[in-house]
Amino acid sequence: MDTQTDVLRPGLEKFTTRWTTDGQQLLSKRLEGAILRNFCFECPGEKSLLLRLERTSASLREMEALDTPHATFRMSRNDWTQVFSGSWSIMSVVLGGRAPFPKHERRFVMQLSMLMQSLFLLES
Repeated sequence: MDTQTDVLRPGLEKFTTRWTTDGQQLLSKRLEGAILRNFCFECPGEKSLLLRLERTSASLREMEALDTPHATFRMSRNDWTQVFSGSWSIMSVVLGGRAPFPKHERRFVMQLSMLMQSLFLLES
């Protein structure tokens, strides 16, 4: 694993830190469905990571064989870089046809996408 080029762990650690300090202010009835859900993040050449959101905190760890995420996000390194910068949302990559997902995950994909981009754009 080349940690100099990994994007998932640094990007998700940035997200979990921001979630702990500012995430509560972004929650609404439409987006709170992402709370207490497990999300798998994948990028070619990196270990898959599992993110779990709580109301005031988030946890991050490597995926394990028996984990069953509510949604899985698979994107290229470039797409993840844009998402973690706040320039793009996960949904923009999905709608661009580069991040397919099963239809039963669409609500969780939309909710987490909106929360992530909002948090990355929120001024500290």
